[in-house]
Amino acid sequence: MYKIRKVFNDDFNKTLPLFDFFRGNDNGREHWSLLFKPICKELNNDFFGFVLECSETGDIGGFLGCNLSIRHINGKNHKICNMTSLVIKPELRKQNLAHELVKNAIELDGYSIQGLSPIEKTIPYYLNLGFKYNQTKFYTLLRPPFPWTLNKRGLSINSYTIENMLSENDLRLYHDHQFPDVYHVIYKYKNCTVYCIIKPSFYSSYILNSSPLINFFTKAWFKVFGKDFFKPKIKLGLIHYVNNPELFSESIFSLVYPICRKMGAMGLSVSDNFLKRKGWLTLPNKLVFPGLYKSDELTYKDLDTLYSELLVLNLNHYQL
Repeated sequence: MYKIRKVFNDDFNKTLPLFDFFRGNDNGREHWSLLFKPICKELNNDFFGFVLECSETGDIGGFLGCNLSIRHINGKNHKICNMTSLVIKPELRKQNLAHELVKNAIELDGYSIQGLSPIEKTIPYYLNLGFKYNQTKFYTLLRPPFPWTLNKRGLSINSYTIENMLSENDLRLYHDHQFPDVYHVIYKYKNCTVYCIIKPSFYSSYILNSSPLINFFTKAWFKVFGKDFFKPKIKLGLIHYVNNPELFSESIFSLVYPICRKMGAMGLSVSDNFLKRKGWLTLPNKLVFPGLYKSDELTYKDLDTLYSELLVLNLNHYQL
């Protein structure tokens, strides 16, 4: 008999073997331990999801991670739960226990729920529970071959001076997201501060082929030279947060080059929640599934990928 209970930091050692059931998993102990640590210091939660525990032996048969946070959106505080890493032992998967784990998450009092990685065949199940499609679209801002402006607008990346330029809300986000390879980018535009949180990730080059021009070019290159123009994986900086989308959209195109150069990336991947207009080196990404959400107050336009597995585990939408 299995019971469901909250999972705490002390449960990590017993839960770790479950992650071996993820297909293609080559991540180690340090990687998965990030799901068992509080991210949002303001919330300071002490539990990190739910587990299936055998009443007789204490063995862990299933896990659903929950990254909890408090976000300041539209002038109000909102509690958000990003579900992550749902895994059940194979012998238990026909007992509908995953359903019970998810039900415990959506019954968290006062939380909006976001699921970025449901398996395709489970989507109807989530929709029946009241989830909605996240309709966010993503675009790639390609790194130009050379900088077309020398005005970097006071650009600072991971500088110790950033803290002095942030609002109270952005300062919380800054301190909560001090993860390896996270880039905190800040600059001035129209006498205002624009702040972004970016983390590079490796993407399949296939995402760029939604552009007819890129599609034609890559096919022609292959026909002439007999090999792909793009490497099998390309490095893009996934933008997780922007404090001022309007000003960001007006100014970012002149800063793509120095930002990408700092990260060693070929471009920036950004959602249309942040990008209000497109530039000439902007490509729509292909085969994006931004996930599902359930909320009584927020819409998909209010949500981003902070405090989620995409940032904590260094993933992107194409790896889920």
